Amino acid sequence: MKGCVIAIALATLLRAAPSGQAVSAEELWGTLNQAISGGGPAADDAELLLPTIDDDVARRLVRTILDGKDGLAIGQVARGLTAAQCLFYLADLRRAALDPSIQPKQAILAGVARAGNVEAAEALREVADAADQPWAGVAFGLLERMGPPVATKPLETELTEGRTASARETAGAVLGRLPVPEAQGALREALRDPDESVRVAAALALAHWHMADGAKTLEDAAKRNDSGSRIDALVAVAAMGRAWALDEIRSLATSPDEALRGRVVWAIARSGELPMKLLAFQLNLDQSPPFLAMLADKLLDPRDARDLSVLQGALSSASATVRLVAARRLLSGPLRSRAEATIASLLGSGDEPTREFAARLASEDSHLWLTLAAQLSNTDPEVETAAIVATVNLHDTGRFEEIEHSLEAESRTVSLAAAEALISLDPKAARPVFEQHLTSSTGFVRLYSSAMLLTLAQRGQAAVPSPTGKSENARR
Repeated sequence: MKGCVIAIALATLLRAAPSGQAVSAEELWGTLNQAISGGGPAADDAELLLPTIDDDVARRLVRTILDGKDGLAIGQVARGLTAAQCLFYLADLRRAALDPSIQPKQAILAGVARAGNVEAAEALREVADAADQPWAGVAFGLLERMGPPVATKPLETELTEGRTASARETAGAVLGRLPVPEAQGALREALRDPDESVRVAAALALAHWHMADGAKTLEDAAKRNDSGSRIDALVAVAAMGRAWALDEIRSLATSPDEALRGRVVWAIARSGELPMKLLAFQLNLDQSPPFLAMLADKLLDPRDARDLSVLQGALSSASATVRLVAARRLLSGPLRSRAEATIASLLGSGDEPTREFAARLASEDSHLWLTLAAQLSNTDPEVETAAIVATVNLHDTGRFEEIEHSLEAESRTVSLAAAEALISLDPKAARPVFEQHLTSSTGFVRLYSSAMLLTLAQRGQAAVPSPTGKSENARR
């Protein structure tokens, strides 16, 4: 049904298009229409590409999809929207996000967040307040990523006025992880919430700012074995200097129950408190690779001499995960060069998760883009895609032909990244490449080539090719 509706809309739009462009545009749009109508991965790709094309036909099709009820199609369009486009379509994205019949919602919610303003943050709060899991959790996660100042007020509102205790509790927990001391008023108000979990979340957030207003609430939770927040409360109370709580944390951190030890160490790491760091060293928690990764990620500070020494030693750990976590923490300090060398060395790891973790870290560090760009022949699609993006970031036109080869990659992700990179690196040189690949034996390559030619035409970088081989501009 979706393909039928869009096909009708597309035919109508093309009949209304200027006659000078209709023939060649119809051929290219016909490829996208066939993909959308056929469903499956090809439809997903075509919907994703509509915002990139961004001509009049594409914009009307985007509107048709956003006005519909197909959550997958709306999500694909949302994935393709730029931040500015997300802002433009915010009302449509908000409608889809709040409509319980539209599923799934993750990409739609991410599109709302990319709009980046207070209205977007408030829309996410509405979802968090109205939706069940997992979408409420996704909305809160996106609010946390948006951070202050845009997310502060919506989170405060949800903390004090949220429909469910679960939503109010999560809002308090998110505020506790953000640098928002201005939220202390709302957190103090939440200490009077009728639900204990909300009171504990607010008390934990205040404790993060070394405010003792919720100390009694935390002590009560720490002493109750049936409290879901007992471990976090114990850590917070121990950080306040309560000896009994410190003794209890010490006992739990050395428990024979491995899962329990992991939960305790993670709570210690997330606390960020000096007494907890000292306890971690006393218990030699940094000698266990999984625990060291937790501590390195959340607790150790490269500006502290002892922590710096531990992080430096972690670069030589037998665990690749520990090495990469430590390297990430050291990228901004005096050991930057060693950290970068560690990440670079693991781009060619034989372990897929390690390679992909290294590629993500390299993508975030401009000093490593040159090294990452050299991975264009890597057989891991995620690493190759990251290499293509790094090449674009460097605007290294000398690698144009290498990326052109990637257009025919087996991976759809790599092929699409290559198509978008060719336009960014050299639009004029990209046009004949895409024209040539209109007859590719691979369907998704034909689709991407058609979409990129339409994109080039919209941007004025190249004329849309005609069946005669002459440009439409020349014919006019």
